[in-house]
This record gives sequence, C-alpha cells and structure tokens, in this order.
Amino acid sequence: MKYEDVSKAIQERLNGRSTLLRTRVFIPVLIIATAILAFIVMNMLAPTVEPAEPRERSWPVSVATVTFQDIRPQQTLFGEVIAGRETELRALVAGTLIETGENFRDGGVVKEGDLLVQIDPFDYQAALDDARARLREAKAKLQSERDGLKIDQQQLDIAERDLERARQLHEKGTVSNAFLDNSERTFNTAQWAVTSRTARVEIEAAQVQQRDVALRRAERDLRDTKLIAPFDGYVSSVSAELGKRVGINDRIAVMAGSERLEVKFNITDAQFGRLLEVGEEVIGRTITVTWRVGGRPLAYQGTVTRVGAQIEAQTGGVDVFAVLDAAPEDIRLRPGAFVEVRFPDRAYEQVARLPEGAVFDGDHVYVVADNRLERRDVTVAGYAGDDVFLTGSLEDGERVVISRFAEIGEGVLVQVRGE
Repeated sequence: MKYEDVSKAIQERLNGRSTLLRTRVFIPVLIIATAILAFIVMNMLAPTVEPAEPRERSWPVSVATVTFQDIRPQQTLFGEVIAGRETELRALVAGTLIETGENFRDGGVVKEGDLLVQIDPFDYQAALDDARARLREAKAKLQSERDGLKIDQQQLDIAERDLERARQLHEKGTVSNAFLDNSERTFNTAQWAVTSRTARVEIEAAQVQQRDVALRRAERDLRDTKLIAPFDGYVSSVSAELGKRVGINDRIAVMAGSERLEVKFNITDAQFGRLLEVGEEVIGRTITVTWRVGGRPLAYQGTVTRVGAQIEAQTGGVDVFAVLDAAPEDIRLRPGAFVEVRFPDRAYEQVARLPEGAVFDGDHVYVVADNRLERRDVTVAGYAGDDVFLTGSLEDGERVVISRFAEIGEGVLVQVRGE
C-alpha cells in the first residue's frame, strides 16, 4: 500500500472519532439547556399569588376573679401529741410483788386510785405493830413521869411553906437553928426532886415524839407497799411482774396522764414574727388537730397555752404547745401520735387572694380587658401555701391571668378558657 493511502485512512479515522466525541458532549448540554428554558417559561406563565397578611395569635389563658376581703389564713403544720404530765413509777419500798392491777400492762388505761402493784406487806405490817407498841410504852412512861412530877411539885410546895414558917418562928426565937436547918434541907431535897423529874418528863416526851415519827414512817412504808395510780392515764414501759423482787427506787413503769393531752408543734421565725409584727398573741389561739389513723381522719380542737422558751436550733423556729379541748373519754389519741395542725396566721385586711404564679417579678400581674392584657402593679402582703395576698391597683371583679407563657405582656391578645 502506498504511503498516501495509509495517511488518508488514518486521517479519516481521526475525523470520525472527533465527530463522535462532539456528539456525546452536545446532547447532554442540549438537554440541560432545554430544561432550564422550560422552567423559565413555566415560571413566567404561572399565576401570581399575593401573600396573605400575618394573623395575630390569640393565647388561651386561665383567670381568677379578684375579690378583696379580710382573710386570716390557716397554716398547715405537723406536730406530736405529748402527755400534759408524765411520771416514772418507782418502788418506794423493797419487797416481792404479790399482786398486779387488772390494767397494769403496756397500753393499759387506769384511773386515779387504781391498784398497779402490791408488794408483800408482811414485814411492814410487823414493823408497824412494833412501832405502835413502842409508842404506847413511851406514852405510858411519859404519863408516869408527869404524875410523879405532880407529886413532887406538891411536896415542894409543902416544903416551901414549912421553910417559910420555920424562918418566922426562928426569928421569934421559938425554934432552934437545927429545926430551921432541917426545914431548909427538906425544901432543897424537894426542889431537886422536881428539877430531876422535870428533866425525865422532857426526856420521855422526846422519846414519845421519836416513837411517833417511827410509827408514821411504818404506816407510810406499809401504805407504799401498794403502788396506786396517781392520776388518770396510760401505762407503758412495764418492767415488773408477779414474783419479782424489787428494790427501793426500781422503775416499775411509766405513766402518761390522759386528762390533759397536748400537741407540740413548731412555727418558723417568719410565722412567729408576722404575729408579733401586728401585735397578735400566739397564746389563746384555737387550733385544729387531725390524726389520720386507719384511713380515717379524727379531728380535735385545741387551745395554745404556752410557747417554748428558746429558738430550736434544728428547726429554726419556736415550739408551741396546745391543750386539746375534748374531754379525756372522747379522745382516742395517744402520746407520740403524729398529727396535722391547722394554725391560724395573722389577719390581713382587704386583700385579694390569688395563686402565687399570677405575680410576675414580684410586683405586677396582668388582667384581661377586652381580650387583651393590661398590667397592674401590686404589693405582696403575705403568703398562704401556694397563694399570695395582694394589694395595689387591682379592683374587685377584675380577672387576673394565672397562666404563664413566654410572650405574656401588655396588650397581648388572649382568649379566656371556657368562653
């Protein structure tokens, strides 16, 4: 093959490849351009939609109606029932327990004068009988000495008269010196007898007093063999039983009085201060005590009788004590019961009571007027649980918003729920 023929064939082949390459590039470009042109035409031919004006949003809210009134809120506190008086019962004499009272057991209810325990009285009865005999003996000796003193006093009176007569006769020279001396000796002897007898009477009188004290002590010891309930109440912590020997001052049981149950509860410094600030007394206030037992609330009334002498470091408040007013037989409470206490706080005059969440920044609320919010400046006068007492620019009948939402503010459109 000639050189020219080969060169021509190569040239024709290269031209064919170039044409194919141009075709492959052109077709995609043409497709993209056509799509863009179609989009532009459709946009130009599409109808124009005018944007709607934005609609103001209305916020649903809950409201509370303002009512100004005098209010004395009740604080809900918690306390403990305690006995108005409580005592440890201890053995006053030593001995063996030979009898116990019917209700002498933990939780037993006893009346004043009921027998709790009886200690064997044999030795104490014997001691009492001996003391009585010794007293009778001492009294007999005392009486004998007193009778003897009377006789001695009579002898002294006779000796004194004889001595006086002897002196008169001696002065007249009727009797001798020996007779006068004998009269003086008789008088001195009688005088000494009276003095001696008087001393013995005093000794015997002292002996009678000692024997009388011993008798009364023996009577008391015999009486103390019976441990008697000193008042109406409940028995607890029993540590004695039949046959047990107890010593003097051994604890037998603990007794809590039922005729005067008290409730002890704590009020904070702030609560106590609010009362003092307006000059109101804590003592004398009526409280309501609720004991929830077995799913059933039992309510009692009480009266505050005293306030603790110092601030409690643990609670930061003051202990208050109130006496339950119900009769003892009507009270099922027991010392140690945990109770709820409704305690009257200070009085507030002409305030509006609203939920605490209605107040913004502590100084204003929002009221609904013609479905829009208006701000009202207020002052918080006090608190009661989750409520606040307000004074300020509010008026009776206005509806205060108690809902909260981020966009709340003056002039915001709202819709009261339920309307």
